[in-house]
Amino acid sequence: MSKGIDEFDLPDLYSNFKKKQKGFLLQHLDALHTWLDNLDGILNELKELLAKRGVVRNNTVIVMTVNSGQSDLLDSAISFAKLGAKDSTLATYYDVDVVWLKNPLDFFHDKSNTEIQKYDILAQHDGSAQPRYNPLSANSGFYYVRALVRKTKSHQQVLVQLLLEHQSMFGLKVKVFDKLLTKEFPGGFHYHQDWKTMRQLLSGNSPAYIFHMSWTENKVNKLKFLQQLGFWHLNDVCMDEQGQKLLEGDILDGSLSERCCSKEAIVTCHFSDKPSSEKCKDSGAPNMT
Repeated sequence: MSKGIDEFDLPDLYSNFKKKQKGFLLQHLDALHTWLDNLDGILNELKELLAKRGVVRNNTVIVMTVNSGQSDLLDSAISFAKLGAKDSTLATYYDVDVVWLKNPLDFFHDKSNTEIQKYDILAQHDGSAQPRYNPLSANSGFYYVRALVRKTKSHQQVLVQLLLEHQSMFGLKVKVFDKLLTKEFPGGFHYHQDWKTMRQLLSGNSPAYIFHMSWTENKVNKLKFLQQLGFWHLNDVCMDEQGQKLLEGDILDGSLSERCCSKEAIVTCHFSDKPSSEKCKDSGAPNMT
């Protein structure tokens, strides 16, 4: 769950003599030097990897990073893709708690949908009415940006402000899907407040392309919600540190698919008041199918 701007402590710039002597800005410059010194080597490694894997489409590749604390969510998403349930050869910007039900790029690239084609940026609605996200309330966990726009690696609060600025100054056309009227991109708002949409989703009668487990306080609950929904395909043996080791080894021997990926969804009941893909007898959770 995102914190408000006033909920973060200011960095302690002078906690030791070295920091006081050097200054906070120069410490960041040191990190930037490290990145620049290794940039050429990393780009060459990426070129070799991309050529080997054959994932480039339309001369475009989007590279994202995830910290190790969220590796379980990433491993499950990779497992889902490797099982052949979803197209894993295209990448767009999305959080690791987003489940691809269909390829959303088919929706964004549909030339017959003239209403969608007129926008430069399209984003899932966050569902939040917090002033710092208004008036667009675009969710930075799932959005699509056309190639004609210069992209920025921003978090949601910064993203919304940039969208507003570019709307005003450069005529950028931005579309944020209505959280009540648009059924193709449901998320945490629908999970917690719109059970009609969730019933349609879990019964297979939904036009949804993705499901985003947003509006969730922490990673622990994200995992539990996804497990109860039946959107989890990662075996327990591959959770946490063991999963990270197997994920690293997968580059060489493919051990992730063999040991970690479950062909069937792994459904676990956790909550009595949250949507479930099955009737959870012990928890009393409502069956949404």
